[in-house]
Amino acid sequence: MHHGRHQQVFHLLSYSVSITCHVEPEDLRKELNTQFKEKFPSIELPLSKIQRTKQDLIELGSQCALNVATIAMTHLHFDRLVLQELVDKENRKPIAAACLVLSFKFDASYKPSSTKEYLKELFKAIDNKWALDEEDILPYEMPVYAALKFQLHVPQEQLLTYISRVEARMPARPA
Repeated sequence: MHHGRHQQVFHLLSYSVSITCHVEPEDLRKELNTQFKEKFPSIELPLSKIQRTKQDLIELGSQCALNVATIAMTHLHFDRLVLQELVDKENRKPIAAACLVLSFKFDASYKPSSTKEYLKELFKAIDNKWALDEEDILPYEMPVYAALKFQLHVPQEQLLTYISRVEARMPARPA
């Protein structure tokens, strides 16, 4: 018998059975934050704030009809900056917004003639979600780009992993 704190696994002759106990969401959040802090002690931002920011990015991307790949690339860049210890509770939203803008600009699937309109819509959505206007985001754009070593292109297999994660968390679109 193998078990974690909230799960027991029984390995029987021809099959395995796992039993998961009910856990209050607040208790689970605290436990995951603690595990994250143990694994990454130098990162100040709790895991729950990172996850909430990424969910907000998915909602923004969905609201603005951005490609899933653009949102996935945003998550990947945001994770890189978190691991570089450049993101904290105070700057997480402007940095995430700058990652979203950079990923949008890097995505070549949008027509150049409509890019300005998409950017206006994106800035408006960010302002509605996080109360950050264009003037709050643009000062972060170049430092974020520099922190990413001016490298926005990512290996396809890495991007595909992020795409599948984003798709799993995206809201269902009406048919």
